[in-house]
Formats: sequence, structure tokens, C-alpha cells
Amino acid sequence: MAAKAFSSLPKESYIAGLTLLAIAGHLILRYAAASPPRIALLPLFGALIIGGIPLVSELAKKLFKMEFGSDLLAGVSILTAVLLAQYLVATIVVLMLSGGAALEFYATAKACSVLDELAKRVPSIAHRREGSVLHDVKLEEIRVGDLLTVFPHEICPVDGEVLEGHGVMDEAYLTGEPYEISKTPGSKVISGAINGEQALTIRAEKLAVDSRYARIMRVMHETEQQKPRIRRLGDRLGAWYTPLALAVAGVAGFLSADAHRFLAVVVIATPCPLLLGIPTAIVGAISLSARRGIIIKNPGILEQIASCRTLIFDKTGTLTYGRPALLLGIIEGQKVQITGRGKVASEQLPLPPLAEGLECLVFIDGRYAAALRFHDTPRKDSRTFIAHLRPRHGVRKVMLVSGDRESEVKYLAETVGITEVRAGASPEEKVEIVKRETAHDKTLFVGDGINDAPALLAATVGVAFGSASDIAAKAADAVVLELALGKIDELMHIGRRMRRIALQSALGGMIASLVGMIFAAGGYLPPIGGAIGQELIDLFAVLNAVRAALPTDELQDF
Repeated sequence: MAAKAFSSLPKESYIAGLTLLAIAGHLILRYAAASPPRIALLPLFGALIIGGIPLVSELAKKLFKMEFGSDLLAGVSILTAVLLAQYLVATIVVLMLSGGAALEFYATAKACSVLDELAKRVPSIAHRREGSVLHDVKLEEIRVGDLLTVFPHEICPVDGEVLEGHGVMDEAYLTGEPYEISKTPGSKVISGAINGEQALTIRAEKLAVDSRYARIMRVMHETEQQKPRIRRLGDRLGAWYTPLALAVAGVAGFLSADAHRFLAVVVIATPCPLLLGIPTAIVGAISLSARRGIIIKNPGILEQIASCRTLIFDKTGTLTYGRPALLLGIIEGQKVQITGRGKVASEQLPLPPLAEGLECLVFIDGRYAAALRFHDTPRKDSRTFIAHLRPRHGVRKVMLVSGDRESEVKYLAETVGITEVRAGASPEEKVEIVKRETAHDKTLFVGDGINDAPALLAATVGVAFGSASDIAAKAADAVVLELALGKIDELMHIGRRMRRIALQSALGGMIASLVGMIFAAGGYLPPIGGAIGQELIDLFAVLNAVRAALPTDELQDF
């Protein structure tokens, strides 16, 4: 187990550790052991060959692709220091660069692919009936019209129709409706639904590749491929800082005709507050979130969530409890029949016009008497939460997008105070809605079902809520473990606070570096002094950034 964990470390961690040992070895050989200079330099040569060459090679690839990141200055510093035989300076910069890259790796490590999880959830075989015998066949061998048996607790392999058996299927994660759906001969079933306690015989109406679950997988794949890369905070700051630093260094070197002055400037200018301060703040915010029951899977969203101006909610399990309840009807003691629409239609009982929804119909002596309507109960804090989003978080638009019936979605929207509603939305339609909204403003999408997974991927920030499906949790950028809207509010505050602290560390460190650049350009700071000065600046940036991990009372405001 230890070996496996060790082998999963990023190469930057090894480089940082090796470089630190090399610097220590060099100082011991040079000052404690009074070794000859050539011997004392050997650890530095080893670190530069093993660690410096791979890092500079990666930077060269970025440069070839015209990607000018905040780490470009570090690469220039390493090359210049080596050319001027300033090997200790070059090794210190390698330590800065590899340490920052390792920290960034830990901050951005992600779970396995969402598509892999989707594929794992689909059964690899189905039970095809041929006469009185069942044969296990691969999913791709199923043809339209095949008779299949779905055993208790199995996942339905394809879309089809029930021929034999009476039971229920859980379609909540696929349809968004919080009910186990009764299945009798004639009922439709969808791939990905979980069968209940009774075996059912179904007739395949679609091939596995054309079924509901496969369509969701295709939408997921397209969304993963098309999602634009968000430009990170460090890259945006580095975009203007790097050219400025190189310009100052170039002018200083040219006017003084001293390459060492150029090196001193680029070393003190190396943007370690960006390379270390921002990842440290992100790691701190991830730690704080975890202690508050929020799992951050994509740290980049901590920089984005505070600027989301459109919030889109799924209905079931997010703004509601996911537990249907009756608006109660009271019937006096006569012959009472409680049934559903399907049974009413088959027995041709008289039925007045009813709004679409989920209900039990009550007949007394064969006459319609009442409809017992089911509603998914809104969370008690839903209305307060929705109301506080505009004044407290600058949210301009709140939408309710659900695969549920229009009557249910509108009922909830009116209850919690949402005016923009889209009901009966398929996973494909949810994605299109999210993409359309994201084109105008950054979006935060909150959902909990498999049918929400593509939309979670498409949004600027996707949050899986509470007892979300495994697939939704994999697709989301963050997972809120507790069934409370207050946790969504906490996540927004943690992100806003992290961004503020990260900017303080980055900008404060960069201002200090600019002051150091002036001294270096004037010849008052040698390269090794610039390297030491940059380490002191790093210390300030990191210590300030650590504050993002500290608890605070300002994490909820409604």
C-alpha cells in the first residue's frame, strides 16, 4: 500500500526533494567539509541534469505552442544561470519551480474519468430468453424484439416494454422524478433504471447504443470534449507580469553590458508568489471545504464560483427533499377505489379533466370523487436561500431546470420564488440550456442525478448535491455531502475568500518582486541575493495563503 502511494506521487515531488537534498549536499561539501569547488558542485550538477532538464523541456514545449505562462521566467532564470555558471542560483530556481508544480498537482488531482464510471454502471451482459431457457449475452448482441429478463436489483440494459411481471423501478437518477415507478405489462422501461424486488420480462425496443443511458454517455463525451478551458488566475496575472519582468531585465542587462545583472533581475522576478502562493491558498480552501462537508474535485472552480451570475437548479433532491407527500383528501365510508390513470383508462371509468401530475384517483361506487395529488416537499430553507442570492452574491438570474412534469416544476418554482422555469428537460436539453446561459454569464449548476451529469460538466461550476449518484458526483466540480442548501452558500463564500487571499499573496509578492527588480537592475542585488530575496518573498506569500485553511465565522449569510 505504501509503495503504491509512493508511486503515485508526481515527478515534480521527486524533483523538488532531490533538488533540496542537492542544495544541502552542496552547502555541506563547500562549507562544512571544505571540499574543492568541483566536488562541491557535483550535487548541483546532478539536480540540474535530473530535475532541471525535464522542467526546462516542458517549458520549451509550452513556448513552442505560444503558451506564455507564469513559469516562463523561471525557465529563463535557469538557462541564464547555467550559462553564467551560477549553478546554485539555477538549482534554487529549479526548487521553486518544481515545488510550485508539485503543489499545483496536489491541488488539481482529480478522480477517475466520468465516462469510465458511466461505462462501469452499465451491465456488461443481459439475460435473453430463448424459449424457456435464459442465455447471458453481451449488450451489443441484443436486437430489437429480443425478450430479456431483468432480475431484482439489476440495472435495466436497454429501453423496452414490460411483457411479464409486476414490480417497480427506480428511475430517479435518470428522469429527476423522486418516485419508484410501478411496472406492469405494457409499461415502458428505460436503460439505466434500477429494478426493484421482482423479476421482469421485457421486450427490447431499441439497441443498447440507441437507449437512454447510451445517449447520456454520448452527451457526456461531447460535453467533456467541448468544455472550454478556464484561464486560471495565475495565468492571467502572469500574462502581464512576465513581459514586464523580461523587459526590465533586458534593459538592465543592455545598459550595464552585464549579463549577471540580467540574471539578478529575472531571478528576483521569478513569479513564485504565483507558483506557490495561489496553489497554497487553493489547498487551504480545499482543506477547509472538506472539514465543512464539501469535497472539491476541481480546484479551479474556487477561483470562479464567486463570479457566477446565473444559478441553475435541478428540482428533485436539491430544492426539495426528494420525498413525495399527499395534499390530503377525506372520504366518508362507502365503497372506495384508489387507483391511477392507467387503470382508469383500462376500466373506462368516468374521469373529469385533470392537470398533468402524479396522483391517486379516488372513486366511490364507481364515481370519481377526488384526486390525491403528490408534491415533492420543498426544503424549508429553499425560499430564503433563493431570496438572498441576488443581494448577497450578485446573482442576476436563478433558473429551475428539471426533467419532472411541468405542473410539479411550476408548483415548486412558485413556492420557492423562482420565475424562470424549464420542465420536462432531457439531459441533452439541460446541456443546451446551460451552454446558452454560460455564453452570457458564468453559471453554477446544482443537481444530483445521472440525468444532471452532462449539465454539471457543461456549467462553469457544477455542484453535486447531497446523496448524488456516483455519476453526478464524478461529473461535478464539487460534491456537497450534507443535504443542506447552506453548504452551497458556504462553498460560494469559501471560493470568494480563497480568491481574495490568493490575490493578496500573489499581488503582494509581485509588488515585492518589482521592488527587488529595481535594486537588481541598479546593480545593488547580485543573482544569489535575488534568489535568497525571492525565497523570503515566497515565505510571505505562502504564510499569507495558509490563512485560506483557517475556519471563519463568515461562511454563511442567510
